Amino acid sequence: MSVVTGSENCVLGINGCTMQNSEIARAFDDLADLLEIDGANPFRLRAYRNAARMINDLPESMAAIVADPERSPDELPGIGKDLAEKITT
Repeated sequence: MSVVTGSENCVLGINGCTMQNSEIARAFDDLADLLEIDGANPFRLRAYRNAARMINDLPESMAAIVADPERSPDELPGIGKDLAEKITT
């Protein structure tokens, strides 16, 4: 479960550290790089890179989206159920 803490632009990350949209985007870019090295499906790589770009350019914080019980990150363009789960867990 994700929890909003501190700044409105942060979500609770691993071990209680907060992550801003730009940090989430960077994590998706890094994952895409690792998947590319591993020879992953190009469509999967594109999904990670598109999600990173969209999250980085998002005008509202991912924390606000995650904290809203009526919303989910998978409602955003380029964020499917799998990527939304990675954001919220």
